[in-house]
Amino acid sequence: MPGYDIDETENTQKHFEYLNLFSLIVLDEDFNVITETLLPEKTYDPTMKFISKDGLYIALHIDNPLYNPDSLIFEKMKIMEL
Repeated sequence: MPGYDIDETENTQKHFEYLNLFSLIVLDEDFNVITETLLPEKTYDPTMKFISKDGLYIALHIDNPLYNPDSLIFEKMKIMEL
């Protein structure tokens, strides 16, 4: 997990419950790394995800401007070759 600095006045418990930064790592069938992507800070919640036949879906981070406490929102991840 990537690290980050925490201000002395911040509640550190929130950083354990809602990670600010994390990476998605794609592996092949032999567990070799195909690609790794660091996702934008405070955008997604890595603890809330699911995989369907359509792909990987990850919930929004609690500090994401689109986050709504009354409605759980997931975004579909797409892996694109550049």
